[in-house]
Amino acid sequence: MRATGRAVNDIYEKHRARCNAVGKYVLLVGLGAAVVIYLLAGGKPRDAASSRIDAGNVQQDLAEVSKSYLRSMEYYGGKSNVMAYELRLWIDGLFQGKTLAYTVGVVSLAVALVFFLLARLVPPGAAPEDDASGPPENSA
Repeated sequence: MRATGRAVNDIYEKHRARCNAVGKYVLLVGLGAAVVIYLLAGGKPRDAASSRIDAGNVQQDLAEVSKSYLRSMEYYGGKSNVMAYELRLWIDGLFQGKTLAYTVGVVSLAVALVFFLLARLVPPGAAPEDDASGPPENSA
């Protein structure tokens, strides 16, 4: 049993309204959380000397990361080891302080955009008008 064109349009409209509502909710909650995180974050970011890196069981100051340390990392693990180390530091920085607020804001904006685009996938009145199943037949 197939739904009629009007019933399918109603389903599409409900889908569109639901996706728009979820997108608005995600945007509102995400940006609100980003603002709260931004306001509660410390006034200025930590400087390099007071930052700590947790490399497994060994903790070391960023100030101790010298050229010789990076050179030995490159010697034992190659350039990819140094790049992975720097990538890890960058990702760790995304989840601290005011940068976390920016991350939450951008992620909530991206998720809301996905829901708004999902709402626009089916144009209004796109439901088939006939109940014929299968491809149209040629009369040749």
